[in-house]
Amino acid sequence: VWGAVLAGTLTTMAVFIPVVFIEGETGQLFGDIAVAVSAAVGLSLIVSILLIPPLAARMLGSAKLETRMAGQAHWFVGEWLGQVVAVINRRTWARLLVVVGMTAASAVGSYWLMPATDYLPAGNKNLVFAFMLTPPGYSIEEFKRMGVVVEEGDPNDATDGIRPFWEAELGTPEAARLAEVEMPVGTDGLRTVRVRPAPMENFFFVSFGGGCFMGCTSKEDTNVSPLTKVLERSSSRLPGVHAFATQFSLFGRGLSGGNSIELEVRGSDYERVLAAAGAVLPRIMAAGFDYPQSAPANFNQGRDEVRLILDPEKAADLGLDVEDVGFIVEACANGAFVGEFNDRGERIDMVILMEDMQGATKEQVVRVPIFAPSGNVVPLASAVTLVQTTAPQQINHIEDMGAVTFTIQPPKGMPLQSAMEKIQAEVIRPLRESGALDASVITALAGNADKLTTTRRALIGDFRGTVRSPAWVGGSVGLTLLAALAAGGVVVAACGIAWGGRSALHAGWMTGAVLVGGVLILNPDLALALIRSRAVLACAITYLLMAALFESFLYPFVIFFSVPLAGIGAFLALRLVHEYSLGDPTMPVQQFDVLTILGFVILLGTVVNNAILVVHQALNYMREGGMDADQAIAESVRTRTRPIAMTALTTVVGMLPLVVMTGAGSELYRGIAAVVAGGMTFSTVFTLLVVPAMFSLAMEWRAAIFTAEPAGSAGLTARQSMGTGGVPAGQPVMQHSPDQG
Repeated sequence: VWGAVLAGTLTTMAVFIPVVFIEGETGQLFGDIAVAVSAAVGLSLIVSILLIPPLAARMLGSAKLETRMAGQAHWFVGEWLGQVVAVINRRTWARLLVVVGMTAASAVGSYWLMPATDYLPAGNKNLVFAFMLTPPGYSIEEFKRMGVVVEEGDPNDATDGIRPFWEAELGTPEAARLAEVEMPVGTDGLRTVRVRPAPMENFFFVSFGGGCFMGCTSKEDTNVSPLTKVLERSSSRLPGVHAFATQFSLFGRGLSGGNSIELEVRGSDYERVLAAAGAVLPRIMAAGFDYPQSAPANFNQGRDEVRLILDPEKAADLGLDVEDVGFIVEACANGAFVGEFNDRGERIDMVILMEDMQGATKEQVVRVPIFAPSGNVVPLASAVTLVQTTAPQQINHIEDMGAVTFTIQPPKGMPLQSAMEKIQAEVIRPLRESGALDASVITALAGNADKLTTTRRALIGDFRGTVRSPAWVGGSVGLTLLAALAAGGVVVAACGIAWGGRSALHAGWMTGAVLVGGVLILNPDLALALIRSRAVLACAITYLLMAALFESFLYPFVIFFSVPLAGIGAFLALRLVHEYSLGDPTMPVQQFDVLTILGFVILLGTVVNNAILVVHQALNYMREGGMDADQAIAESVRTRTRPIAMTALTTVVGMLPLVVMTGAGSELYRGIAAVVAGGMTFSTVFTLLVVPAMFSLAMEWRAAIFTAEPAGSAGLTARQSMGTGGVPAGQPVMQHSPDQG
C-alpha cells in the first residue's frame, strides 16, 4: 500500500501550504496548526513504512499473518458493500443516478445547512466587564457613593447588590441562595431562561476622568456569562447612569469581542457628524442590538463652554488679532508662557499672570483693560463678544476627519456576517434614504468586520462582480463554469461521433483549455480572485500532486468526487453543535468562524485518502490480477472497507472529546472537531458508493475512446478493454496479490 499511503500523506500535508502564508491573527492561529499537523503526518509516514511492518512481522509471524489476512478479507460489511457496488456498476443509469444524485444532494444540503460566517470565537474567558455612562461633571465623592450603592444594593434585600456574590463560596447554601438572572437564548434572543450565577471574586469598581467601570471574575470557570446580568442589575439603581456589561473575548481588545463590529461615522463638518451619530445610535438599538460602546463615550452630551468671538471690524481698528486675544485670556487664567530662564543650567518657565485674576469670572475677564497696538487703553469687551454654548468633551479623528465610532456587539448566536448585513439593511440604508445621514458624512464598517472580509477573501476568495463577460450569465461564477462544462461536453461528444478515439480526447482537452482561458482573459478580476483564494490553491495543489503520483489527470478527478460528499456531513455536525450551544446560556455559541473553516481545510486533505485507497487498489487488481474494471472496483471496495472504516473511526473518535467535553480551550476547537468528525462520517459512507460508480464510468469512457482508434483493439468492446489494458504501462501500482486485503 506504499503508493496509497504516500499519496494520502502528501495530500494531507499539501493542503496547508497556502494556509501558512495567511497574515494577521488568523494566519498566526492557522500557521501553528498547519505546521503541527503537517509534521505529525509526515512523521507518521516514516513510522508506518519503517517501524510498523517489522513489528507486525515479529509479533504476528508469517503463518499467523496469512491466517489473519485471509479472515479479514471476508469482513461481512466489506462483502455486502462489494456486492452492492457490483450491482450498481452493471447499469449505466444506476451509476449515473448514484454519482449525480448523491453529489447533487450533498451540494444542495451543504448550501442549505451552510451558516453565515463569523470572525474569531469569543471563547469562555473568565472576566466580566461593565462600562457605565454617567452624566458629565460627577465628582469623586459621587463616584464613591455610586460604588457603595452597587456593592450594597437594597438595604432591605439581603440578596441584592454585589456583596452576596463575592462572599458566597461554591457548594455552600449561600451560593444556592444567590438571586437568579434571566439570560437570552436562541438566535433572536426573544426567549429567556432563568440561570443561577456562580459566586464572583476579584470584584473592582474604578473611576477615572469623569467615567467609571467595574468588573469581576467567576469562581466557576464554566459559568461566567450570567455575571454580566448581575453587574447590569446592580448598576440599574443608579439614576442617570447607563451600564452595559460583557464577557471579555479571548481575541478582543477592551470591550470589543472577537465578533464585534465598529461602525465609523466621520466627516469634515463635525456638527453634521454629531447629528448623524445621534440618528444612528437609536437605530442600532431598534435593530435589536444592545447599547453600543461609543468613542467618544459622551459624544451626545456636551459640556458648558464660553467662547470669546472676535469682532473683525473692532479688532482691526484696535490692531488686535485672535492670537493677541488668546494670549490675554491665557494670562488672566493660568498664565501665558513667554519664554525660559536659564538659571545655571536649570530651565525655568516664565509666564505672565494677571494680578488678582485667579478664579475670576468671565465677566471680570472681558473687563480687563488692555493696551492695544493702536495706542488706546480699552477693555477686552470692546473687541470680543461672550457666547455661552456647549462643546464636545472629546473629538476623535479618523483620516483627519472628526469621527464617532460605535462598537456593536451582536446578540448571542448572531454571526458576524449576519450582523453586518443587518446593520447595512436596517441602520445605514434607511438613514441614507430618509436623509438623516448627510451626503458629506461617511459611514464604514471596520474592526473585526473588516478583518472578516479580508480573511474570507484570503481563504475562500471574493468572486462578487468578477464575471462581466459573457453578459447573459448575469455575473454568476457558477453559471459561467456550468456553461463552460456544458460546451466542453458537447464538443467532446461531437468529436467522438465524428472521429472517435484520441481525437475526441484531444478535442476535449483543447476545448476545455480554450474555454477556461477565454473566460479568464475576458474576466481578469476572476483570474486574480482565483489566484488569491487559498481554497482554490489548496485544491489545485492537491489535484496536481495526485496527478503526478498517479501519472494521470483522470484518476485525481475521480478521487475529488469524495470532497463534496464530506460537506453535508460537516455542515450538519456544525449545525447540531450550534443549535445545542444556543440553548445553553453558559456555553459560548459555536459559529462558522475562521477557525472552523480550518476544519474544512483539514477535511480536504483527509477525505481524499479513502478514495485514494479504493482507486489505487482497483488499479492494482486490474494490472496485477488481470481483472476487468468493474470486477477490480468491486473487489477493491470489498477488501478496502475495513481499513477505510478503521481510519474513519479513529478520526471521529479522536475528535469526539473536543465536541462533547467542556473545559478550557475546548470552545476554540469544538467547531474544527465537529466539521472533521461529521465530514469523515458522511464521506466514508458516500465514498464507498459514489467513487466506485464514478471510477467505473471514467474507466468505461476512457476505454471507449481508446478502443475507437482504427489501429487499436477494434474487435474488443469497451467493457472488455477495461482489463489489464485499462491501465497504461508505467502506471504506479503496488505488487499485490488479488486475494490479499
